[in-house]
Formats: sequence, structure tokens, C-alpha cells
Amino acid sequence: MKSSKIALYLPEKLRVEQYDIEKKGIIVKPTYLSVCNADIRYYLGERPSEVLKKKLPLVLIHEAVGEVVYSDDQDFKEGDHVAIVPISKDASGLDEEYNYDYPGSKFMSSSTDGCMQTLLQLGRENVVKFSKIEPRYGTVIEVASVAMQAVKRLKKFYNRNVGKVAVWGTGSVGYWTALLLKEEMPYTHITVIGRSPKKLEAFSFADETILQQDLESKDEFDLVVEAVGGHGTETVMTKAIEIVKPVGCILMLGVSEQNININTRKWMEKGILILTSHRSTYKDFVDVVKIMENSDLVQRHIKKSVSFIKKVEDLDDVHEAMTQAREHQFKMVMKWDFMKSNEIKVIHDHVDKKEPQLI
Repeated sequence: MKSSKIALYLPEKLRVEQYDIEKKGIIVKPTYLSVCNADIRYYLGERPSEVLKKKLPLVLIHEAVGEVVYSDDQDFKEGDHVAIVPISKDASGLDEEYNYDYPGSKFMSSSTDGCMQTLLQLGRENVVKFSKIEPRYGTVIEVASVAMQAVKRLKKFYNRNVGKVAVWGTGSVGYWTALLLKEEMPYTHITVIGRSPKKLEAFSFADETILQQDLESKDEFDLVVEAVGGHGTETVMTKAIEIVKPVGCILMLGVSEQNININTRKWMEKGILILTSHRSTYKDFVDVVKIMENSDLVQRHIKKSVSFIKKVEDLDDVHEAMTQAREHQFKMVMKWDFMKSNEIKVIHDHVDKKEPQLI
């Protein structure tokens, strides 16, 4: 069987490559893909140059759903809708840990090729079937699974009563973490903190929303979730130490490329537990699909977590999707119709001609 993949070989430079795949395992045709901020950082060259030199060329996108077109596994049949699990389980046998940075661990669109392909050959540990979720909204399963693991880690490592929670951040990670906390801890008071009144409106399920500039409380919350990342991490962590109660917990979910300064003296004086979480496992996917298919609360709010759906048929469409994704509060989803015929008639027509060098 023939498949085609879109490889990022230099920042903002893509090329199409064709390769053969064996007709075995579970072969999936990706149907909807969503753009993560990590993909954008690679695409725009915002990762450190030594990282880009090491990892490129690379096929991007790790948030995707697809349709089974072939399976020799009796649990999957042609036409099944599946969420793609981007983690390799080879590195560690520990179910709750294998997604982290063990030697040999692999993650799609980071250490191995991602989902911008016409066909993917996968094992059963990399697909989770769903039937009650619209495929165009199914791409949020991956980010929801990250939130799912964060909630699990909180329950495992922090055993004190959690009465009041502040979720700081109004993007996809903040949205799904707040929503799953409300689902899993329905009697917990959820406050969402952000900079934009318009973005806060999306969190209608929360008990309270507060603009960042209006935040005056101290020692108020049992748990503060940092879901901002980037340059804002330092500001949020500094304020989080003020607003969390003594012996409270701060859960860090945002990713920052920059070193951040934290006042460890205040942290230690208050006895604060700091947890981190930013990936998920096969079991997290299974659990979150079950919640999405059975929770009235989640079903009412899943559609809001997709901001825009763009049909993608060629490289120009891919470039547009990658450059426009940050314009939206939540997920930019690509309806993946790339090269429908699965044939490349003139490969060089799909390769950017100018090839600048990384420095």
C-alpha cells in the first residue's frame, strides 16, 4: 500500500514524501487533525536551533482521529472511528508513567513522525475506538486526555480536601482541565482566571470567572492550575504562590521554552506541593472517551472546544492552517482531504524550492 506524508524539513518549509506500508496491523486514514502549539513552535522555528537540527525533517501533528481502512485485529473493522494515541509504550512497563521522558520513549510529532499522512500503520495500543463523538470534534480527545492524566495525578499525589480550585489559563488545556475537574469533582468550586472577558465567556460551566487584573485574593485556593505556558508562566507561578493556601498544591500544565524564576522561599514557607503533568497514556484516552460519550456535562460543552474547521487538500492549505492556528482561542481543526487520490503525479510540484539553512 502507498502512503504520503508531509515533512517539515526547515521552518515553514514542507515537502511531500511517498512510501510503502505493509498490509498488516491496523491501517488508519486520518480524517481530522488539530494543531497544537507545539506543532506551531516547530513550524515557525521557535524551538532552539539545536533541537530543530536534531529533529527535522519531521511530520507534525499528534492530535488526530481517523477511520480504519484495514485491520487484521478482530477488535477493529473497516469503517471504525478511532482516536490516535501518539505515545510509544516501549520505554517503560509502568502504565501511569510510560508517557514521560524514559530512554527510548517516542511521541508523534516530536521524536517520531506525526499524523500529517494519508495512511498510518498502527498497533492496537495506538488506537482507541469511539462511536458517540462527532469525528470533527474528536481531535480534542488528545488534549482532553492530557487533562485527564493531570486530574489523576492530582488525586494520586495530593490527598487533602480540594474545596476551591483556580484554573489559570483560557486555552484548550485550561478548558479541558477545568471541565474534567468539574466532572470528576462536582462539589468543588471552580474559578477560571484569564486576561480576556470574551475568552472567559466560554467557561460557562465554571462557578466563577475572574479577570487577571482584578485578582486580589491571597491564601484562598486549595489548588491552583497553571495552564498558560510560554512567557506568561513566570507571572502566573509568582501569583499562584500568593493565592494558594498554605500546604496547598500548584499543578503546572503549561509548557515554556524559557527559564523561569520562582521564589522558592515563599514556596517552601507555605509548604506548597508542586505537581507537573503534560502528556497522557492509552488508558487516559480510554477513560476520556468514556466520559465524552456518557457525561451530559461534557457533551454540552465539547463543541465549544473547537474554534474553527478548515478543509485541507494541498500544501498551501497546510501552510495557512499552521499560520492561522494561533488566531483562535481553542482548536483549529483540519478536515484532512490531502491528496484525495493518494497519488503523487509530480512530486517536485509539492516541494518548496528555496531551501534556507538552519543556523
